Amino acid sequence: MKWREKFSVRSKPEVYPPSEDTWFLTEFLSDFLSRYKIEKGLSGIICEVGIGTGYILICLYLAYPYLRFFGTDISPMAVSLSIENIKEWIPDSNAYFCCARYLDCFNPQNFSPDIIYFNPPYVRTSFDEYIQSDSPIVRTWAGGPSGVIPVTKFLDGLHRFKFKYAFFLSSSLNDNSDIMRYTQFHIVEMARKKIEGEQLICYQATPRS
Repeated sequence: MKWREKFSVRSKPEVYPPSEDTWFLTEFLSDFLSRYKIEKGLSGIICEVGIGTGYILICLYLAYPYLRFFGTDISPMAVSLSIENIKEWIPDSNAYFCCARYLDCFNPQNFSPDIIYFNPPYVRTSFDEYIQSDSPIVRTWAGGPSGVIPVTKFLDGLHRFKFKYAFFLSSSLNDNSDIMRYTQFHIVEMARKKIEGEQLICYQATPRS
């Protein structure tokens, strides 16, 4: 797969490494930005929630260096690692990182990204495992009984921001009906990718006018 072979980044045991879902979302976003740039002349702000190693942001930055990139992660280790990785690939980058839950570090009054994307924890787990795990790496994939608790928490805060497009992943094994209850957004399935025992699904959310 082309994104797997594109380049590598440093990782740590406590930080989710680039995997099939990472490459799937990277390819989708790259294709979307390519089309959007041509049609709309995009020159704005891109924000990644759950930055991890910084892999996706670096890929997009290399292709679109004139955009402004922001990344958040609840894990200080992930934020630190992302900064290390982007400095290695793009020493003079115009990217900004903060340690925060979802978009909590931004003021909706003065932060209006064009595109927000989120590769969430989406593996179905017990509720106890979701809320009580002391393992940083478990928290990067534990999605609770429905598999979409992190996504719904992301969507709970998303309506406060002015944005054009938001993208996030889920799995065909999850209870994705919980996603569709957010009537303040128009949510549609954009792409699927089959991997072992499931299909990854990329959703798009846009504000309803």
